[in-house]
Amino acid sequence: MAHLRERLMLLFEQYQLEAQHATHVPALQLQQQLLIDIRQEVVAASRDESPERTLSIRCQQLEVNRAQMQQHIENLDRQLYEYHTAFAKSNTEKQQLHSENARSQQVMRRQYEQAMIDRNELGLRLAKAYRIRAGTREAIINQFQYKGIRNEVIERLVSELDFCRELNKNASPRRSRRLTQQKQDSDTEA
Repeated sequence: MAHLRERLMLLFEQYQLEAQHATHVPALQLQQQLLIDIRQEVVAASRDESPERTLSIRCQQLEVNRAQMQQHIENLDRQLYEYHTAFAKSNTEKQQLHSENARSQQVMRRQYEQAMIDRNELGLRLAKAYRIRAGTREAIINQFQYKGIRNEVIERLVSELDFCRELNKNASPRRSRRLTQQKQDSDTEA
């Protein structure tokens, strides 16, 4: 009888140590319940209310319960590790996608800003071209050559001016879209 009480006391102390180091709430609750069961067994054994055979069976049950609890804790540890790994992986992938997206947005923003600068510069030159009183192509070309602008730029400005005049003549939206598409196609080919 004394050695059974000793075994129960050892089990009780072991559960107390495990309960102090448990990190999972469900496992901790399970340990606390088992501690209560062990305490009741120890009290019953100390009062000599249980016969030795019953006490031996209860000790075996407690050891089985302890093994099950240990397995449960290991399963929880494994699940927690898997969740942690999956979360870290998804977080890393999310950060990589975010940084790639930010880089591509920066490149697109720079390209757009450069295109707007080019377009504004061209618009200013076209506005000056519109102000020239002699409306013929030759007069516009002569005026630009006189100011020292390169021939490639002059050709581009004059073609843009012709395109704008054509758009103004044919102000319907469908015609304007078709002309815009034709202009883009010709610019791409050039």
